Amino acid sequence: MNRKLKYSRILVVLNLSLILGFGAFGQEETEEEIDLNVVIQGTAELFLNDANKVSKLPEIIESSVELAPMTYSLIPRKPTQKIDLKPVPAAKVTIDKPRPKLFRGYAKGAVGTKFTGLGEIRFMDGYNRNGTFDSHLKYFTSDGFVSAADSIADSFSDLSIGVSGKRFLKKHSVGIAVDYDREKIHYYGFDPDVFPSNYEIDDKRIYRTFSTGVNLRSYERDTTKMNYKGTFDFKQFSDNVKSSENNFIIGAKLNKFVGSENYALGVDIDYNQFKHEVFRSGVELKHNNMVFTLNPTITTHRNGLMVKVGVKLTANATNGTKLRAYPDVEARYSLFDGIFIPYAGLGGELHKNRYRTIVGENPFVQNFLVDDLINPDVIRNTNEKINIYGGVRGNISSNMSFNTKISRASFDDFIYYANDSLVTPGNRFRTEYGALKRTTITGELTYNAGDKVKFFGRGDFYIYDDREVEQGFNDRVAEEVWNQPNNKIAISASYNIEQKLIAEIEISALGKRRAKSLVEILDMSEEGATTGELITNGDNTYYAYTLDPYIDVTLKSEYRYTKRLSVFAQINNMIAGKYQRFNAYPVQRLNIMGGATYSF
Repeated sequence: MNRKLKYSRILVVLNLSLILGFGAFGQEETEEEIDLNVVIQGTAELFLNDANKVSKLPEIIESSVELAPMTYSLIPRKPTQKIDLKPVPAAKVTIDKPRPKLFRGYAKGAVGTKFTGLGEIRFMDGYNRNGTFDSHLKYFTSDGFVSAADSIADSFSDLSIGVSGKRFLKKHSVGIAVDYDREKIHYYGFDPDVFPSNYEIDDKRIYRTFSTGVNLRSYERDTTKMNYKGTFDFKQFSDNVKSSENNFIIGAKLNKFVGSENYALGVDIDYNQFKHEVFRSGVELKHNNMVFTLNPTITTHRNGLMVKVGVKLTANATNGTKLRAYPDVEARYSLFDGIFIPYAGLGGELHKNRYRTIVGENPFVQNFLVDDLINPDVIRNTNEKINIYGGVRGNISSNMSFNTKISRASFDDFIYYANDSLVTPGNRFRTEYGALKRTTITGELTYNAGDKVKFFGRGDFYIYDDREVEQGFNDRVAEEVWNQPNNKIAISASYNIEQKLIAEIEISALGKRRAKSLVEILDMSEEGATTGELITNGDNTYYAYTLDPYIDVTLKSEYRYTKRLSVFAQINNMIAGKYQRFNAYPVQRLNIMGGATYSF
């Protein structure tokens, strides 16, 4: 039995050896044959060990291991850094330009031919978010040298003093202004050879204006709330022959948005009192005039379209109350983002004439010393019954804009002027009133290339309807459209070279006009009035003249030596035209003036 077991063990070992041997030889690439014969010498004992089996199922033995706390510390060590510099391109940052230095004071002085002098000083506030302040004093004088004889005074002067200010509150602003003006002129428009030496001639007039105004305005950003503006203005106008005029104006305007519509209401109360003495009598006369105006409007904006619809209601309390209503309608439409804007409108207005406004238009007017005895309404308001207009405005480029317009207007009691002869040698003008129907064609062109180049041109061309007048002399009705030009042109241009040298030119032209005189006016200029035509219409006899058109050119230049100091020169009436602005009143010919300005 033992022997058999030994042989069995030997066989097992041999088999294992053979298997291992074949595996080893299989890993090698050889062409030799494998010899499987094994020779064992000696006694071999073969035995088989018993298997050691686990008698129990495995069990999980839980055990906890307590770990000691770990502590550590960092060893301070300065890191070694290598800095590699690389160029970075400059960044383009858009910021607001710093505000230029604002000088608070300004002075200007000049002298010129014909004993011309100019002085001006202005003082204003600097940058102040709480409000603004401005004050000025200006004086201009000249000896004229335009009268028909050296014995006739023709000097003139103008003095202006003013102070104004505005205070900004949280949602409101309050403004106030006080001004005083004094203008002196002479009635030089006559020939002394026509009148005897003992003829009493009132040749000088001094006009004085004192005005003050206060306004309050709200600035509500919330469009659902109402904004308003209230104004009060007082003007006193007087002359050196005991004429005086007091004018009070109280106004208010309210506006509020409701959706896309803006509702507005304007209210205006204008009271005027004119007082003067009757010629050589010591009797004082008064002319009172009150006008109440109510102007409600509704304005809407829809996709480039603007439409305003409203009405002007006026009550004129002069020699009885007269009620009038005028349309206030306008529409415009924006095409191509405002490049072209066609517009049209329909309106009218009661123009309030005052002694002050009449003098501002014609300073050689008389002060109504005689005519009010037979014409108590010597100062009438002009009734613009209707004004219909339409046109196109827009932008040709970012620097150029234009405006074209045609309008048709009809007036009652339009003011005209005629040389009077009742108490003067024809050198003062009386006012006459009459109807006027006029078609106006207007064109404008503006070019603005910053401060370097600027240009503005405007032309107005008038077409008047013919009319016939049947009233007599005492009705003060104009027979023609006296002193109304058939065209008016204004052109101005400036060129700035590096903010150092500035050149400007101004050109104004006025077309021919018809003038009326109750006395024969001799030719006061080489190019002025033509020979007068004597016209007799019943009891009304007068002379009619044609005033030739004229062109006036003014050239200005300025050299800015520093930001504070500059010098300038100015040539007025450069082409030396001896034209007449009013009948028998030629203007100064060539006049040269130079001076300097200084800011502080």
